[in-house]
Amino acid sequence: MVTNQLLNFFAAMLGGGVIGSIISALATKYYGERWVERFRIRRVHSVKITDEVLKIWLDKAKDYVNIGSTYSKKTGTMVANKPKDPIDLRFFDEAKSHLEAKYPNILKVWEELKLVTSRHNEKLAVVLEEIRTAIIGEFQMNCYYWSIGTEEPEERILPDKITQQIYREIESRAQYDRKWFRGKPHVTSYQSRNEKFFQLEWENNRVIRSRNEKKVKDSIPFINQIVETPKFIEKEKNLTKGKNEIYKIKLEDFETEIKDVINSIELGNLLKGKCKFCP
Repeated sequence: MVTNQLLNFFAAMLGGGVIGSIISALATKYYGERWVERFRIRRVHSVKITDEVLKIWLDKAKDYVNIGSTYSKKTGTMVANKPKDPIDLRFFDEAKSHLEAKYPNILKVWEELKLVTSRHNEKLAVVLEEIRTAIIGEFQMNCYYWSIGTEEPEERILPDKITQQIYREIESRAQYDRKWFRGKPHVTSYQSRNEKFFQLEWENNRVIRSRNEKKVKDSIPFINQIVETPKFIEKEKNLTKGKNEIYKIKLEDFETEIKDVINSIELGNLLKGKCKFCP
């Protein structure tokens, strides 16, 4: 039985120049050509899974368990973003087979992180829907939600964009104790077919457009009123507390677990377990 120390030694040295050639020759003589070739293939496989799945999964973890809520045309409401597995990675299924067999805690922590993310986003969606409803009730304008192939009205409001901007402003004021940290909404105008239109621009988004200048200008104090609404401030505070105390901890747990495996492979170890491509 080859010891772990020898496996690590061979993995680090095989193919490493003159010394690697000597070690390879000795390993072949002692363990046999088939064993050395099988070890080499498993080593290449371990590095491939690590580089093309585990490292990318680690780097993009926040994208897969994204905190947020978006508008759904299907339900007509703000809905929670759903966390997902990194199935876009070509060899994820193979990596998962290895993890299920020998690193089950990584998948366990990942599932816990997805659950925490789902619960947080569901609560966030409720708050954002309250804000969106308040905006629609105040402005009484055509509501436009961008999608491919939809025609944009001349006069319209972008309720989902304003909603997201308002929530970010609430977050910013709580974090930095400063108004309009990311930029204050402001009114601009332009001519179109001999008509003058007024727009509310906020962080490069033209969230309101109307021929009525007063309506656009009056939107700024109304937006500030929503931002300063005590119930929304309290709800943002609770959500941020949960994100810091639960989501971030679970994310760090996952990162720690998967980094241990990555570091082990980089030190020359083989990926434990089996998948359909393993020799």
